Amino acid sequence: AYADDAAPLAESLEGLRRQLAICEQWSREWNMSFNPAKSFAMVLAGDPNLVEEVMRTEVVTLYGKPLKWE
Repeated sequence: AYADDAAPLAESLEGLRRQLAICEQWSREWNMSFNPAKSFAMVLAGDPNLVEEVMRTEVVTLYGKPLKWE
């Protein structure tokens, strides 16, 4: 089974990583999965330079697979 349309929100990269770890744990407990190939991460910030830097230098993963930045 698959889980659709989840949108974990966080105020920091570490917070996002914690949210994704919670999603992974939940999916194991409920025998469901998220598809990393259909998932992505977004940065919502007022400073375009910060957004570009995060997208260029940081990696967030789901089941150990890097998510695309959008």
